[in-house]
Amino acid sequence: MLKVAYPIKTELVRADTGPFIYKKIYIMQEVDDDLKTAARYGKKIVIWVVILCFIIGGIAWLLNRADSTVDTAVIRYEEFQTLYNTCDKLNTDLKNMREMPDNDKSFEQFSKAQRINAIKTNLNRWVNDYNAKSKMWNHSMWKSKTLPCQLSVDDFSSYAEPVKKKEQN
Repeated sequence: MLKVAYPIKTELVRADTGPFIYKKIYIMQEVDDDLKTAARYGKKIVIWVVILCFIIGGIAWLLNRADSTVDTAVIRYEEFQTLYNTCDKLNTDLKNMREMPDNDKSFEQFSKAQRINAIKTNLNRWVNDYNAKSKMWNHSMWKSKTLPCQLSVDDFSSYAEPVKKKEQN
């Protein structure tokens, strides 16, 4: 049998020269085997409850993380589509600008060459942005399979200078 000391009462005792102090009176009691067994099972139950809490917390964290990963995937997918569509739109704008006559009224403030150069610069910037994001692992893994891995300004038909036909007499 195990002997354990339990306080049974507390008395207020006056010290010889100082203030009152509390003195605990202990009694030795025997603890039977059933109490020891209950304490052992109690510790096991507490450990299992803590482990269960960690498991439930981990599952909740993973589910929350999965939800944010899906949101990120959609955002990245749309981002690549937007970048590619913007490059395509700039290519169309460049084609339309080249087809306009040089003496059009829209060229009063800025010349046709200046506007073409501005569109080409803008297209080049968007192509570089697309390529930079394609090289990022956390971005490129969400890119659509229908989009190219990398873009080049040469992929756009209107970027290169049009070949002028020789005039025949």
